Amino acid sequence: MKNFTLLLMTLLSVIGFSQEYSYIDFGNQSTATTGNWNNVIATERNQEGIVVSLVNDSGSDTGITLTVNDSFDLVNTAGTSAPSANLPFPASATGDSFFGSSGEFNGNINATGGFILSGLNTASYYSFVVFGSRMGVSDNRETEYTITGSSTISAALDASNNETLAAEILNIQPDASGNLTFVAAPGANNTNSAGFYYLNTLMLVESDTPWSNTGEASLDLTYPNGGHTWMVNDDVTIEWESQFIDDISVEISADGGATWSSVGTFDGNPQEATFTVPDMVTENAKIRVSGEGLTDMSEEVFTIIPWEDTVYRIVILGSSTAAGTGPSSP
Repeated sequence: MKNFTLLLMTLLSVIGFSQEYSYIDFGNQSTATTGNWNNVIATERNQEGIVVSLVNDSGSDTGITLTVNDSFDLVNTAGTSAPSANLPFPASATGDSFFGSSGEFNGNINATGGFILSGLNTASYYSFVVFGSRMGVSDNRETEYTITGSSTISAALDASNNETLAAEILNIQPDASGNLTFVAAPGANNTNSAGFYYLNTLMLVESDTPWSNTGEASLDLTYPNGGHTWMVNDDVTIEWESQFIDDISVEISADGGATWSSVGTFDGNPQEATFTVPDMVTENAKIRVSGEGLTDMSEEVFTIIPWEDTVYRIVILGSSTAAGTGPSSP
């Protein structure tokens, strides 16, 4: 699988624009991030009322207060210890997280978890780069992050084995009281039986003008990548990993990529699109995704077989004698 990793730290300022960066680590005291970081530390389950006065990356007081008003369960310590070098977060921040579950876990349920940022400038714009990670799992643990101020914006991120991607919520303004409310919850694609969700760390940027996101776009098709079989009329889901791309164009080829037919254009944020397999019987199918001048396609061809409105009954016959062999005369 190809890897076009996003350079998150290339959110550059436009000349004359003022910006202030703050970094927040959610987790344990033992893994608190040193330097000009804001550590939000939980010491017991369902802990609300944690209050942190935020400093910026120079160590100066921002005048912003973070208050945990919606409790998480506690702290998980199975986040990545090897975050991508292109992320603005060290391993001390990515290795542990606040977590919760929408289903019962050890007698506890935290359908959502979150905090309030107060003391914000109502004329400013606030942007968030949010990271979640839970290593060593095989299911989807997508977390949806929702921020509400004068408007409401959401972004989702699958924390499962994540070392490279972050969710972004850009240019949201506070409500009339100077507050933003941040909520984490299981995302729509979360398949974990308990509905686990995670918040490891985030970067908060205050600017006096809306950001024009100048980060480097990334796009990587993750499914289908070849060697499997689809059937005409089946509903299938195409999956990709992307950043800084609002709309993804999806195409299908029956001749190994020589020619292409449009499947449609989809919102880039869910990072998946479901469609019905067309009547395109072939052994040389490929999928291609495109956006912001980037393109990625299936690494190998796959097969599309005809649709058969038929139900088959398979009967398995077996025989054995006391000696452990089949009959000599079947």
